[in-house]
Formats: sequence, C-alpha cells, structure tokens
Amino acid sequence: MSSAKQVAIKAINECRWGGYGLPSDHGAKVEALKIIMQIDSDLGREIAFKVLFDDLTVNYPYFYTIATKMDRLMPHLTENNDQIVQMWEEIQEYLCQILSEYKLPLEIPDNFLNDTENDTIEATFAEYQNIF
Repeated sequence: MSSAKQVAIKAINECRWGGYGLPSDHGAKVEALKIIMQIDSDLGREIAFKVLFDDLTVNYPYFYTIATKMDRLMPHLTENNDQIVQMWEEIQEYLCQILSEYKLPLEIPDNFLNDTENDTIEATFAEYQNIF
C-alpha cells in the first residue's frame, strides 16, 4: 500500500468524530476521503461509503453538517452526473427521514454537479464569519 494511501486512511481514522468542515476540523475527513479516491478510486469509494454510512448511522450526531458538505464528496464518489442524480435521490430520502425538522432541497443543488471554484480555506473562513 502506498504511503500516501496509508496517510489518507490514517487521517480518516483520526477524524473518527467530525471531519466534515466544522471550524475545529476544516473538513479533514472530507479532504482525506477525496485524496484516497484520487489514489485508488475503487478502494476510496468503498471506504467513503462505509465512512458515510457509519457516520450517518452511529458515529456522528450532526447529520445536517454531513448533508451540507456532500457537495464536496459527490463528484468524487461518482463517475458521471447520472450517478449523482441517483445517489441524491437515495440520500435525500434517507436524510428527509432523519432530518424531518429541516427543509432539504427538492432538486439536486447546482453545486453538486459543478466543481467549486472558491473552495479555499479563506472562503470557508469568510463563510464562517458571515454565519456568526
């Protein structure tokens, strides 16, 4: 196993709780998942789906945070936009059940289908400041 792959897996494991972009973790788990999917797409997808399943069902109590950060993972989990459409329908159905008090979009958000140009640490910090 390559050292980059080992480091990415270690980073995912170190982010057992969190890693989805809260101010304290800067989305470390999301970034590690993206890296491992770039190194080995099949293994990376397998790990990403397992991590998402575990976090959505057991490990991570803030489902909304995962839902709002899925746009960072979706392009890496799929090979084409048709798969994103199918995945979003499944995810939306599941999240609507567990997030019944929140309003999720009825259509696929545009940013799930496009790369984010302004996805930088500075932009994230500015977004955080605007929230608070």
